[in-house]
Amino acid sequence: DQIRICLIAAPSLTLTLSLPGRGEIFTLSPLGGERVGVRGWRSLSRKRFVTPFLEANMAVFTRVLRDELQSWLTDYSVGTLIDFRGIESGIENTNYFVTTSEGEFVLTLFEILKPQELPFYLNFMAHLANHGIPCPRPIANLQNQYLGELKNKPASLVSRLEGTSVLKPSAMHCAKVGKLLANMHLAGKSYPLFMDNPRGPAWRKQ
Repeated sequence: DQIRICLIAAPSLTLTLSLPGRGEIFTLSPLGGERVGVRGWRSLSRKRFVTPFLEANMAVFTRVLRDELQSWLTDYSVGTLIDFRGIESGIENTNYFVTTSEGEFVLTLFEILKPQELPFYLNFMAHLANHGIPCPRPIANLQNQYLGELKNKPASLVSRLEGTSVLKPSAMHCAKVGKLLANMHLAGKSYPLFMDNPRGPAWRKQ
């Protein structure tokens, strides 16, 4: 049987699906570790395959409509919205590529971190960008704040970097990463804010 489902999921999601009127329950995971929608799902509880129909990208946990994004962007000096699309990679936040009349950006809706936790990271990202580190630069809104709210979730807009992921790095790539990390540490020395490591000793004792 072919089962058509519509869901928003993470790449590592295990889905439990009950077939109406059939009394059958299947626990499903992506085929061979591939992303959902490439070839289907493998049943962990029975030897059979089902093929899902995906209406949204896997790492888009919160769907944003065009008119919602257009309205949200009016609080930013980034021009008018031309296009946007969900980003498939990622496991925690919802991300969109956003194209406006002023350039290319990345919109992030934070699914887990709370608003009070985010200024440290966004300000640090801006600090690194201001010190020549090639990282996304947060875009401030008209209230000169890096953090906004969209779909009742904290959201930010940052510049989009050029390039693609290097899946098979060479020794040359590793050397460049090492140099960049050193420069990040040097730039970070002058960052005035401090935050305890959320995965430090106190977290390990929980």
